[in-house]
Amino acid sequence: MPENFLLTPGFVCKKWSKKQLIETFNNGSNARASQQAYSMKSMSSKQLERIISNLCRRLNTEI
Repeated sequence: MPENFLLTPGFVCKKWSKKQLIETFNNGSNARASQQAYSMKSMSSKQLERIISNLCRRLNTEI
């Protein structure tokens, strides 16, 4: 997995899985520095929209 990620205009067109989104967040420097890993338990019961919303909220509180 690459160490750095960049959001580009093509980002929206890609189909990301719940697991990929959570892993990307958890491997990011912000999550590691604040020790706020997002749980990967019970992913099948979590809606994609809810995961994205929660990750965005966590990123917003770290600013």
